[in-house]
Amino acid sequence: MITQKRIWSSTSLLDLSMYSRFTKEDVKAPTEKVDFFPTNPLFEDSYPGSKFIISPENTTKILWDICGFFIILYQAIFIPFYIAFSINLSTSSIFTVDFGIMIYFTIDILLNFNTSYYSHAELINDRKAIVKNYIKFWFWIDLISTFPYDVVYNVIEIRSHSFSYAPQLLRVLKFYRLLRLIRLAKMKKIFIQIEEYIDSEAIINFLIVLRLFVFAFFITHWIACLWYYVSLMESEYYAYTWLSVAYFETGSTAEVYVTSLYWAFTTMATVGYGDIVPITKNEMIFALVALLVSCGMFAYTVGSIGVLVSKYTQDEREYREKTVSINAFMKRRKIPIELRFRTRRYLEYTWEQYKLKTLGEGEIIELLSEPLREEIFVYTRGAVLHSCSIIHKYSSHFIQQLSKLLEVNTFAPSDIIFEEGEKSAGMYFIRNGEVELFQSSTGTLLKLLKSGKHCGEIALFCETPRCCSARSVDFLECLILEKKSLDMLFAKNPDALRLFEYTKNQCRKGDLSALDIRCYLCTEIGHVATRCTKFHLNVNNDYLKNKWIRSRNQATRLINPYDEPKNNFTKKKRKADLRKYNSSNVIGTEYGNRTVKCSKNLAQKISSFYDFDDSTNILDNQEIIKMTQSSFMRNARSSPGLSCDSLDALAVLNSK
Repeated sequence: MITQKRIWSSTSLLDLSMYSRFTKEDVKAPTEKVDFFPTNPLFEDSYPGSKFIISPENTTKILWDICGFFIILYQAIFIPFYIAFSINLSTSSIFTVDFGIMIYFTIDILLNFNTSYYSHAELINDRKAIVKNYIKFWFWIDLISTFPYDVVYNVIEIRSHSFSYAPQLLRVLKFYRLLRLIRLAKMKKIFIQIEEYIDSEAIINFLIVLRLFVFAFFITHWIACLWYYVSLMESEYYAYTWLSVAYFETGSTAEVYVTSLYWAFTTMATVGYGDIVPITKNEMIFALVALLVSCGMFAYTVGSIGVLVSKYTQDEREYREKTVSINAFMKRRKIPIELRFRTRRYLEYTWEQYKLKTLGEGEIIELLSEPLREEIFVYTRGAVLHSCSIIHKYSSHFIQQLSKLLEVNTFAPSDIIFEEGEKSAGMYFIRNGEVELFQSSTGTLLKLLKSGKHCGEIALFCETPRCCSARSVDFLECLILEKKSLDMLFAKNPDALRLFEYTKNQCRKGDLSALDIRCYLCTEIGHVATRCTKFHLNVNNDYLKNKWIRSRNQATRLINPYDEPKNNFTKKKRKADLRKYNSSNVIGTEYGNRTVKCSKNLAQKISSFYDFDDSTNILDNQEIIKMTQSSFMRNARSSPGLSCDSLDALAVLNSK
């Protein structure tokens, strides 16, 4: 037995073991280097005895099986109907359809003898093994279901007048047509083949629900046909059946079938309105069996649909709970509204991507073996690495290991990927989305990178600061190659490390030709746009002017000196009760001759200071008061006699 095993994409092992199973005389060693990125996704190989063998993944074979699926559905509906309601199959149209179906399944048997199959994840292409495997089980199913029972039935019916046992034989052969329903066992196999080519969870769930409804309808349809047939057989021995009681003995075939189907559905749903009931003992027995079967099918259908609905809504419920928690956190921390909106948009995007991909890339890769991971990485990340000319300088084995180090990351719109002048070392390969490269100091847009492009190679290979800034335009999905991961890989590959150091030394003087860097302005190789000698990037004056005007309008207020000030408030006037003040407190009041009374000690001190004989009358004369105030202010501070009471004496003089 010759089997075709998977050939992994590990080119270092592929060069050595690709031709190991063949003799040296038959096959010569390859002289050309095997490309790490194969152009043909299918590995083609020829084996002895594999001529005219059909692959199970062949598109034509799959379409052929889908046609057989619909033919099986047709037979599952009409064969029980023809038998129960005694439909004559000798009519030209029905006989032609059945004959065409018989020819189709006969050809299908021949194709199955030439179709390879999988055994323990290995594709078997040997014809003897295929025939042996097919004869074990499925050949007998196909043979019994394809046997021309209608031809035998018609021959016996023509010659029935010459045989006394012909009517009993005809009745038995009529039920042999039900053997064609054995093909229903292949429906599950065809369903699995169809689901393998569907990548949408919604379509898969729809097909599962559709399959449940189809099987439930089949059970109900068969019960309806048998319910009528049992009553028809009982009417030969009993005068009253459900047909005679319901007055359907003379009804049309369509009317009787709809009534039987109505009873089957009400029985399955355990409603049982009571308008159609079994009369004879055999009808009662059949009603009990039909109730058990239909109720079990109904419960299974409803339970399966409930599980699908709960599973589908579980993700939405978890998303709502996370969203509420994040909103509460941002509100508690007083996050700005604009940042809240961006955060919610990012969560909505990631959740939509999660719905489209039930399993992430990392989860899928973890389920596979190491050789399968390498082969998957060739097609998921190989095209991105293939677009970078710097990577082509390294060996295919190194590139294969490099594809494992790439990390998937998602950026929201307007996220800054890296800033100009920062000392970060990481290279970004764009999968989906767009990236703007711009100069922060001038605000000049240098380049718009789309899917399949890369950026950040200068900082990674030259270990220099970033020469420009990068910003995501929309939601961006990219693969990131970090310097730490690259250093770990260089430790295992000395040749690649020497090539890296050689490239780094060539770029030290500013010549980036070794990295195949092309200027975005003059399109010459060897320098970047920010250091281009042919074009000079000026500062964006309009941007700076608008920025200054906005900041000035927010911080200051323009005042016109010719405009009258508009007070936004009304000054409240104070109102005082003048009755509590005497004449000395009112401005403009004339002072008359008044005698100010003061303490004896203070009067003695003033009279001794000014050599007055009568100290109580010194304040009655205005000229004396003015002279006394001026001299008192000059001498009070230096006089030890009045220093303690100077404030009291001054208050007395000022009151006058």
